Amino acid sequence: PVCVAYDVDGPRHDEMPVEVDRIRAASQRELPPYTVPRDFLVLDRLPLNSALKVDRVALGRMAEQPAASEENSQA
Repeated sequence: PVCVAYDVDGPRHDEMPVEVDRIRAASQRELPPYTVPRDFLVLDRLPLNSALKVDRVALGRMAEQPAASEENSQA
């Protein structure tokens, strides 16, 4: 299993971009190594299913997209 962090940035993204490096460093300081996310994906909003609940299948598909992983993951 792979741990992926999702940051829902919403409308403030342009004003205050997410600093993935800072989030990764804080995660590495505070969390056990096996719980530090491999990838960090920044989203405008969470995908919802027809019942208006978080669509975990869609989130999984987003995490599997190579462009998203390469763009937002810096080892």
